[in-house]
Amino acid sequence: MKTQRALAGSAALLVSAALGCNAILGTEPPLPEGSGGSAAAPCGSDEWTHWSPTAAHTFDVVKGDGGQDYVKDALTGLDWQSPPPAAESTVSWSAAGTYCNGLTWGGITGYRLPTVMELASLTRYDLAAPAMDPTLSPGPSSAFWTSSAEHAEPGSVWTIFYGDGSISWSAEDGVIASVRCVHDRKPAPDPTCMRYTLVDGGDAVRDEETGLSWQRKHSGGKVTWSGAEAACGALPPDGGAKWRLPEVAELLTLLDVAGTDPSGLDPAFFAGEPADFYWTATAYAPAPSTKAWAVNTQAGATLPSAIALTAYARCVH
Repeated sequence: MKTQRALAGSAALLVSAALGCNAILGTEPPLPEGSGGSAAAPCGSDEWTHWSPTAAHTFDVVKGDGGQDYVKDALTGLDWQSPPPAAESTVSWSAAGTYCNGLTWGGITGYRLPTVMELASLTRYDLAAPAMDPTLSPGPSSAFWTSSAEHAEPGSVWTIFYGDGSISWSAEDGVIASVRCVHDRKPAPDPTCMRYTLVDGGDAVRDEETGLSWQRKHSGGKVTWSGAEAACGALPPDGGAKWRLPEVAELLTLLDVAGTDPSGLDPAFFAGEPADFYWTATAYAPAPSTKAWAVNTQAGATLPSAIALTAYARCVH
């Protein structure tokens, strides 16, 4: 049983030139079945494993031992417990971690809580309640724990609410979220790999993990959603590539999850940037004509915002 999905956007085949980095997965269809994550070492961080955030995911339901199914994502190489424990069974963060670490499911051991970027890879922003691919048997809408600490709020951890896919955080000792465990085979992070390289005369950076190039500085002051799209569209092309407003899944990849800079971005490449909300090109599925997703880089939170309100824009190609 398979299902495929693709977020808006396209990418060309890209091969990293940085030492230790591999080709970016999912940039040339069809997807190499079963290849995701199996050989590509994350570039200095456990959060990313060389997949394009706008690439199609191919989910396979695998019939495991004891009648327990798990779902394999060919793009990311992650195996997901499916279905998760009952959504009404909310637990604390530590209890969620203990459960995953001791889990044997479908004949697989070595499960753990997913990182925020891993869990976010399951989000379907074109769906609502639940905003997750139905192959994963999402069940009732619920918040789910991740293993990623929220650096702006000590003692808190990121959670993802699959009523609409929004990202927020909760205190570690709160009993408010459910658990979905993940298993992966990726190697340890590669410390020799430089994730970002300067391009466009130093005005932009290319992310060797995702193949995306980003403005180092935001495009002017706060603007409405349509103003943000216009600001990106008005930028001179970079070597023929047209700038655009990023999808929410793309903008999330810039979050410096393990960092402590107030902006929530890597200060070595995005110094002095506002710690605030930034627009994405992704419409909010329950109200696509009036709301769009925005990302607060400081808190790492995502929020459906009225398109008449204002936020910053950071353009991508």
